[in-house]
Amino acid sequence: MDYVLLGTLVKQLRIYKGMTQNELAEGIMTRGNLTKLESGKQGTTKEKIDLLFYRLGYTSKRFFSYILDDKDFKCFEIRKQLTDSLVCRNMNEAVRLIAEVETNEDFSEGLSRQFLLKSKAAFNQIQNFSRTERYAYLLEAIKITIPDFEEKLVHTYPLGGEDIEIIGMIATVHEENGEYARAIKLLRKLAKNISEHFMDEYEKARNLTYTLFNLSGIFSTQKRYQEALEVCIDLH
Repeated sequence: MDYVLLGTLVKQLRIYKGMTQNELAEGIMTRGNLTKLESGKQGTTKEKIDLLFYRLGYTSKRFFSYILDDKDFKCFEIRKQLTDSLVCRNMNEAVRLIAEVETNEDFSEGLSRQFLLKSKAAFNQIQNFSRTERYAYLLEAIKITIPDFEEKLVHTYPLGGEDIEIIGMIATVHEENGEYARAIKLLRKLAKNISEHFMDEYEKARNLTYTLFNLSGIFSTQKRYQEALEVCIDLH
């Protein structure tokens, strides 16, 4: 990959979005490493590049193709297998993969650790285990990329794809706890963030659909059908 081109693009988009280096780098890398990346002196992993562009409102696929090194490829494969096992409700395979990932030092910190925590929370949800434990996983996960996370400020944060999923899962915990107003408020703030932040229309539509679908479901559960209908109209 041409790191000079990558760095120039990241810097230009960051300035266009009015973000400081600290705001863009928080939870991903140090400000010093971002400076080196923007100057073309240093690269980084695909995982971090993807999140940088997501925070800037784009998908990195719009600009770059990747050739993964062996380490990144192995991590990508494990992530895919674990995600697929959870989607397909193959719980025995999910248990095996979670155990494997937990002993893999590549998943011990940062964005990979966040993925592991989110996966454990998803497993917990499918199995209907302790909501307190699930919430703890999710809170630890979101604070990796947003250290000062507060629900009331969700509409202000530059978010990545994992962040959006985690916040949606937090809203589900609130709903299951009977805290419907809190869940609705959180999802509304998340929808506002997505609507105003994303420059990439495909990613905006994909993430907004996911969020508004969850919001509509809560309204339906509460028999607030007019509000659920209004959300469905927004989906179109």
